[in-house]
Amino acid sequence: MNIISRLKGLLKEKPDVAAQIVEKSRKDRAPRVNVNSLHNLRFTTADSNNQAPFAIVNISTTGIGLKISSTDFQQPNKDKIEGQLSIGENHYAASLRIVRRGEEFLGAIFEDATAELSRSIKLYFDTEIAAINLNAVRPDLLKQEPDGIPHWYHGDNNCGLTFVSLEEEVLRFTLTVFGNFIEGGKDLPLHAGSVVKDDSKGKASYKASEILQRERNFDKSIFETGERLVMAIEMIEPAHRKALLAYLNQYKSTVSK
Repeated sequence: MNIISRLKGLLKEKPDVAAQIVEKSRKDRAPRVNVNSLHNLRFTTADSNNQAPFAIVNISTTGIGLKISSTDFQQPNKDKIEGQLSIGENHYAASLRIVRRGEEFLGAIFEDATAELSRSIKLYFDTEIAAINLNAVRPDLLKQEPDGIPHWYHGDNNCGLTFVSLEEEVLRFTLTVFGNFIEGGKDLPLHAGSVVKDDSKGKASYKASEILQRERNFDKSIFETGERLVMAIEMIEPAHRKALLAYLNQYKSTVSK
């Protein structure tokens, strides 16, 4: 099963113009990731009067957004916060400079962030950063499907998503995350495995073909990483995101390891 051929077939136009017909979602600033229940992140201040962890709304390698109450950090002369940022089981000293504040939100930038902290944020959110950097091909440039509307999000690092929707339903999908793939849909069997390179076909318009190699045994982490990617693709309609996450959760429950 050749994934490059399949993806080329989604386009009305020739494959060599694909780079010219995408809507880019990339930002010039450091990618800012929205934090959700799939993440294990918390920020605690060094203030002895306020030791409860604060919920993190979003984060990047340069700054952070915190959910606060109406009394947290409201002193007019307070523009810095010292504390600890916990990423999973790792903890880092963090000095924040407040640049925006509201009744329930505080935006700050990291002051003198260490290379270790920046590297840890990038590593922990590698899936979300990959999702933010995906490009969406405009629907009017895709070949029409007989039973629904096609969608194609593609990017680097063997990450991407194609699916066909009918109103709020997702009929079928293929999700690739860092060289692993998941295929499924309504009344369809689950297929999962890895994306491999096939260099045996000689010269072509692409240096190598990408093949979906189905595997019988795969780890539950494939679905967990897939959930994180889908959650972070901002361009997906909420109903379609919900449907895709439902499929992934359903498939994950059938895997023992």
